[in-house]
Amino acid sequence: MVNDCVCAEVLQPMTAADGVAAMMASTAVMPDLHITTCRANEDRSPRITLNYLHWLSSGATSFARGLNDAPKMAAIVMSAALLSGAASVLPFTYFVAIVIGIVLGSWIAGRRVTEMLACDVTPMDHREGFVANLVTATLVGSGAMLGWPMSTTQVAAGAIVGIGSTGDGKVNRKTVRSMLVAWVVTLPGAAFLGAAAFLLLRMACVH
Repeated sequence: MVNDCVCAEVLQPMTAADGVAAMMASTAVMPDLHITTCRANEDRSPRITLNYLHWLSSGATSFARGLNDAPKMAAIVMSAALLSGAASVLPFTYFVAIVIGIVLGSWIAGRRVTEMLACDVTPMDHREGFVANLVTATLVGSGAMLGWPMSTTQVAAGAIVGIGSTGDGKVNRKTVRSMLVAWVVTLPGAAFLGAAAFLLLRMACVH
């Protein structure tokens, strides 16, 4: 059986006499912390299982996505300022409305994307999910700090497909093809919509 837990054990090797002697010598007595790997069915406490680490890596991925999406939120704020004619500072309610819109969009539409990545691309256990989240959080977080434009969904999909290709799981080629087609269509589609919006604003004499 493969080790799947990180176990921490506090060791108290000293006896009472040793403790008194150390106190008389004005020496700080600190317990030893022994960390090992073990199996989940071993009765040792406390332990951090891959289930918990999977949750932590999911939080790290969400945080990295927030860093990466910050420029998108700034663009929405700038668009709102342009349309409202505000000269400098926008009311706080604008930011609240934008945040609520992003949260609702992620909750309603983003859940389907999350379910597809988690379930439809390839079967994954907690170990593989932890690795996929760790890779995604590291790459997207680093890219956000460096100002590189990255798609969290594409990075996560690449990590998951890589795990499915090297592990025992089988990659669902139909799902992967659907994602690739969507990404290819998105680029010219976004360019067309951006050009149309620019022309409409120009026709409306918005400078």
